[in-house]
Amino acid sequence: APRVRRDGSTKADWDMEIAMEILDALDQIDIVVIASGDGDFCPLVSRLKSRGKQVEIAAFLRSAQDDLLRGVDVVHALDSRFLLTS
Repeated sequence: APRVRRDGSTKADWDMEIAMEILDALDQIDIVVIASGDGDFCPLVSRLKSRGKQVEIAAFLRSAQDDLLRGVDVVHALDSRFLLTS
């Protein structure tokens, strides 16, 4: 469940759930696109590539983890057009 921080912002950790769903579907997929620049996905990327899967990310480059950027096959750079504003 999402957690509300002291400053009022909300945080939800979905990394593990996303990884498990991808691994559960491994025999049915050839390409995985992860919409995140979070370095927590580096082990998942390594596992997927070792199984012959193509891995792509869609991320804001200024905040994406360098190891993640180097580890994937394709990077889809997001820009300000994709920012949520209130």
